Amino acid sequence: MKIHFIKEYLLNAALEKAGLKEINAPYADAKFLANRMAEHLGEAGRISDRTLVRCFEDKEKWTDTWGYLAAFVLDKGTDFQALKPNDKDGRNFLLRTYLETYKAELAQKIIAENQLNTTLNTADSENSTTATTAPRRTFLKNGLYTGIGTVLGASLFAGYQFLLKKPALPPMNMLVNTHPGNELFWQYLQKWANLLRENSGGRINVTPRNLEPEEKERKESLLQRLILGEDFSQRSFDLYCSVNYHDQSDNSSLNFYGSIPFGMTSQEFNAWYLHEGEQLLHGLKGAYKIYLFGNSGQQMGGWFLKSVEEVADLENMNIRMHGLGANVLQRSANNLTVFRTFHDADGFVQKIKKEQGNPAQYAIEYMNAHTDQLLDYPKLLDKLTKAGLPHQDLFLYEKGWHERGSIWTIKMNRNIYALLKVNKELLNIFEYTTKEINHQIIQAFETSGREALRNLKLQQANLPFQIKKFNRTLGNHFLQKTKQVLNEKYNGHKIYQSYADFHKNWSGIDLQNGRILDAHVWEELFEL
Repeated sequence: MKIHFIKEYLLNAALEKAGLKEINAPYADAKFLANRMAEHLGEAGRISDRTLVRCFEDKEKWTDTWGYLAAFVLDKGTDFQALKPNDKDGRNFLLRTYLETYKAELAQKIIAENQLNTTLNTADSENSTTATTAPRRTFLKNGLYTGIGTVLGASLFAGYQFLLKKPALPPMNMLVNTHPGNELFWQYLQKWANLLRENSGGRINVTPRNLEPEEKERKESLLQRLILGEDFSQRSFDLYCSVNYHDQSDNSSLNFYGSIPFGMTSQEFNAWYLHEGEQLLHGLKGAYKIYLFGNSGQQMGGWFLKSVEEVADLENMNIRMHGLGANVLQRSANNLTVFRTFHDADGFVQKIKKEQGNPAQYAIEYMNAHTDQLLDYPKLLDKLTKAGLPHQDLFLYEKGWHERGSIWTIKMNRNIYALLKVNKELLNIFEYTTKEINHQIIQAFETSGREALRNLKLQQANLPFQIKKFNRTLGNHFLQKTKQVLNEKYNGHKIYQSYADFHKNWSGIDLQNGRILDAHVWEELFEL
């Protein structure tokens, strides 16, 4: 009987006896199983959590470890505990005995199941009026099962059944750090999950869910819990999806795989990623595996309730912005406050009212024209009036300099990735499906954002707001502050150097020296 086949049955039997239906959080589940085994076998029979995780991953060699599992499954605790602590030879003898006993019982069980299958197949053939027209594949499979089991014995039958069996991953939960109004992204999340299930024949099952309120308040610890396989109220999650700046420190090199002020567009990022960015990402020895999962494209400059023509206009303002762009803004003007809490139009108006602020001193940016419309930002003036804060001016600044491409990623618990790597077929299915949806998300956001902005411009004369760009003087001010921020945080970092060199050659934006060498880029981003 093949070793891997026995391991699978033995581990499943141990999990079932311990009361675990499946492995969701490997280290937590290993600790739970180790405690259950110690209760039956005594402390001398305790196995380390790491050893059990290696059993979960099918990396533990055929050692006494599996004898301990067999002793637990066969409920041999009394015999085991009767041994003297220093009786190593006696313990090893019992472990080998328990393992052989388990093998024998397993062989008898398979023979019995095979005989039952043979009986059922015979009955089906006798009772079916269409037996002679049954598909040849079904006939051959049933005949081969019966022939191998009867003629060649249980060992070869079990080996053949093992070869036919397609291992599945444990069901996986994925936390998604996004906001209301991002229905387009959720549409592709569900499509991705459905494709994974379909392409793998049901062996890869991922359930995405949004962050709950308490998780949003404490999301700084999300990645640590992902590493440990822990979650609120013991709800396990194995994958985490977000833009990296939501969860990383401002000094994290992963920001280059999220968003950088005056950084790359989605097309340019993809070119750099294939050139060197992917290799550099793989070189980061983090506790999770990272996959690209779309790019929401260039974000808008934001919705301002007054015109911003010079640095002085930014003073004393309260602006919603995330990431390194927020760092740049804070250095750009005196007494400028950045807030990161997400609001739709109604929530934004209520924030202004609650703080008893002057609407002209508030601004908010989120994503692109398509999503901004879903969140009712174009109706800000009407909503302010209804809230008792009548205001006259509203400006949509397009071509946001702070995020010229916002990259979404999936972070996978390394323990899950280790399970995935064991099965090359499932790994390929996961990675190719994720790459396909990654490209589809990019195209969907580029298309929807461009179309929505174009339609708004066509209606400009009838809109209650004006669409414009920041002027070039203000743009250069932002660029110089960006140079300071990036050089302070990343000077000498190999990812920054690679990113900056490629960016300068591709688009003419020299991040390290604060220059834009291509006049067309100036024209695209800023007005004179």
